Amino acid sequence: MNELSEQELVQLVRHYYPTGSFKSSDGFTQEAPPYARTPEHQRWMAAWERAMAWPKWDSLLEELDPALDGVGDITQPYMAACRRCSKSLRHVLPNGTPHVTRVVAAVSVLAPLYVTYTVTETVEPQTGSISQRISFTPAPEVELHARTLARGIERTLEYRPFPLRLSNVVVPDVFVPHAEGAQATLLSALFDSQLLNLP
Repeated sequence: MNELSEQELVQLVRHYYPTGSFKSSDGFTQEAPPYARTPEHQRWMAAWERAMAWPKWDSLLEELDPALDGVGDITQPYMAACRRCSKSLRHVLPNGTPHVTRVVAAVSVLAPLYVTYTVTETVEPQTGSISQRISFTPAPEVELHARTLARGIERTLEYRPFPLRLSNVVVPDVFVPHAEGAQATLLSALFDSQLLNLP
């Protein structure tokens, strides 16, 4: 499969997200917000319905589980534009601070693309506060896990890596509900604007 161009990805985003300004549901009414009645949003919902009944996703998890010893599905359906799975690695730093690295694969439900990344969480022993850091370049100790996720996705789903150089390309005038009011980028529209937020 050839890599999709920037222009093709922008057109794809415009196919699934309406143009214009919309307000999200206020949570007080049962009525669907106006953007939910657009043809673009209907196509987005149909893409999610296909993604939730995706036999290859189950096959991917079955393949990865023995290789990664406990990969988990962390998809939050309809909350963004991707299915996700992750492997957690826990250890304690020399000073006693708990440290968790999660190797994550996000697979777009809108395009045959995926991205792998790591989220590192450190708990401050004195306060209990958690600091998080995201990286698209895995640390050496988790690089093998990231490669295993990537190879599994490419083999089982036949998806290709999202070109990270296009992450911040803005798609003007489109409304992406999960972007929470921020300007839509290719990364936020095809995956999520909050990749750090993991269940």
